[in-house]
Amino acid sequence: MSETAAAQTGAPPPEAHIAEILLSQLAPRLVHLAATLKLPDCLVEGPRTAEEIAQITATHAPALYRLMRTLASLRFFAENAEHRFALRPLGAASPLAPHVPPAAVLLWPRRLQPDLLSCFTQAVVSFKVACGQR
Repeated sequence: MSETAAAQTGAPPPEAHIAEILLSQLAPRLVHLAATLKLPDCLVEGPRTAEEIAQITATHAPALYRLMRTLASLRFFAENAEHRFALRPLGAASPLAPHVPPAAVLLWPRRLQPDLLSCFTQAVVSFKVACGQR
């Protein structure tokens, strides 16, 4: 589809669609990283800057800022005008396990990923493999 045709139909250009696909692959990894660093736990007491969170997590502040902004675009966190990040409902809880601390809940998507290939190559259910029910 040409750019003109895409504009007329309201469809995004192919490059935008490819970027969306790539981000969909990156998002679970970033969520896992947020859980590993316990970023939601850092924000339970209130909004903090990336520099403050970097001190708590022993991470590189500029890189952490980019991670926090990306997670904010995915609605896990909110960023205010002073560049302070706060928890949003998605980053604070999960309907899968409301009794589990937020950082542990965010580990869920990554836990299933290593066995996804086996669903297609060996006809097994990834959930069962991830939970030790092979």
